[in-house]
Amino acid sequence: MKTFDATARREGKWWVIEIPELGQTTQARTVAEIQVMATDLAAVIQKVAPSEVQVNISVDTPELPEATWREAREKPYVSGWSGTTVTEQVSSIA
Repeated sequence: MKTFDATARREGKWWVIEIPELGQTTQARTVAEIQVMATDLAAVIQKVAPSEVQVNISVDTPELPEATWREAREKPYVSGWSGTTVTEQVSSIA
């Protein structure tokens, strides 16, 4: 399993997630989406299943308490697009 470090920061209504090792950035609408979006990005770039990558997120904002971040990570994420992950959505288009 490949591990990456990422940083999430708030920009307006969005969370911007950067994975420096990959030179890639993605975004999320909510805190609950950050981990899934980062993991899906790493998986797509590495051309592997999301289960084959791990992304450690640092949240770069004084506005979000650590407890809120941990709680959001524990909740299941359901995409607004038919309950699929970004990786599944991209695969279905390709």
